Amino acid sequence: MPEKCRVLASLAALFVAVTCSSQVFAETPPELIGTWEYATPAGATLTITLDKDGAAKMDSAPLKYTVEGDKLSMIDGDTTTAYKFSAAGDTLKLSGGDLDREVTFHRKGGAKKGLLGGKLKALDASKPNRATPAIPGIGSCFHWQLGNGPPAIARSG
Repeated sequence: MPEKCRVLASLAALFVAVTCSSQVFAETPPELIGTWEYATPAGATLTITLDKDGAAKMDSAPLKYTVEGDKLSMIDGDTTTAYKFSAAGDTLKLSGGDLDREVTFHRKGGAKKGLLGGKLKALDASKPNRATPAIPGIGSCFHWQLGNGPPAIARSG
């Protein structure tokens, strides 16, 4: 009988260790961390902030969350709601759980500040469709056009 108790205790301890380690050591995908905003056509917004340590906010209400595969579980006290998610760039899509349809959130402020992507976006936004001076040796009737596509030579006038 004591051998049976030791085996059962060992199995119980192993079960607890495996269950807890999947929650504690599961890493949040870096693309999920940040502040996300959903805006209705009427202009109302809902903001979700996900920190790397499992802390979250829905607007200003504190929550917790866990991630397992493509499941994002939002925890509010004793209530846990699991959503299927996909995150790419500045877009977060959630479905399932208590949602009637897929909902798309956008990263608030675009790419995280300090990253190359954020700096490039700021540069692109500040200088839309600029052109350089005339090409030396060709004359002032041609100039380079720089914009969203590849550089091109355009005839002036």
